[in-house]
Amino acid sequence: MTVEPPKGLKANLVRSFNSFTDDMLNDCAKPKEFRSLLYALCFYHAIVQDRRKFGPLGWNILYDFAQSDISICTLQLRIFLNDYEQIPFKVLQYLFSEVNYGGRITDDKDRRLNNKILESFICKESLGNKCKLSPSGIYIIPKYETQQEILDFLKTLPVNPVPEIFGLHDNAAITSAQNETAELFENALSVQPRSSAGGGKSRDQVIREKAQDILERITAAIPMDPVTENYPTLYTESMNTVLTQEVIRYNTLLAKINSSLKEILKALKGLVVMSEVLDALGTSLFNNSVPTAWAAVAPPSLMPLAAWTVDLEVRART
Repeated sequence: MTVEPPKGLKANLVRSFNSFTDDMLNDCAKPKEFRSLLYALCFYHAIVQDRRKFGPLGWNILYDFAQSDISICTLQLRIFLNDYEQIPFKVLQYLFSEVNYGGRITDDKDRRLNNKILESFICKESLGNKCKLSPSGIYIIPKYETQQEILDFLKTLPVNPVPEIFGLHDNAAITSAQNETAELFENALSVQPRSSAGGGKSRDQVIREKAQDILERITAAIPMDPVTENYPTLYTESMNTVLTQEVIRYNTLLAKINSSLKEILKALKGLVVMSEVLDALGTSLFNNSVPTAWAAVAPPSLMPLAAWTVDLEVRART
């Protein structure tokens, strides 16, 4: 069994505070400060989890932050508030960002981002009256004493958080929605029957026809000699260098497409083994989606395979 985090900032906060009782919220030598910092900590926990829906815009690597992370942070927060007269924010920031949550982070850029996010929540400003957590003021740190009070406040928060709370542009929500839609359709296609297709054609026939059609339409490589002759890489012509580099990249993609399609045709005839990579390629051709093997050498696209190949053909000819 697996337990996935709730979807959305609001649902994540509700889940965190459902695990606290009134006694736990007041069991501290500094109850007001503890409740404010606890809300900021729960908010930080929801942020780092919900940023994963933005893909590479949120994190370079998707990390599995768990409920145990916030549990140990809550325990440490209570200990340091009880044992110290002055709140040691630097110590709390280091423990939370570098040890607890940072222990899961392997990318150095993600580590810097995680540290900055935490510093904006676990700080002196969070103890102020209705501290703003977003530029628009939609999200604040409320004053509460019981679990029911904070749950009632959380009900007033928007269901769909705006990207500004994550420090992202509004267009990030569009990217997130596109990725979610693409994943939904990909999962739906993956459970479809693979034995036959429309028009009475078998799966192998559809894959064979599409592979042969792409091989006939798209050249195996763009000749470099005419490019270098007509557009020499001179000091006064900087764009010629860019053109040459783009042709080299296109040839890498075209070579990958050409070789993989020939391999899938051989596999359908039984001349080579149908490997996992070739099977995934055939599934993508059958589902009219851009194969993952091609996306590895080209920017990923949400376009259908038919439209993607037409666009590639026009660019290669141009």
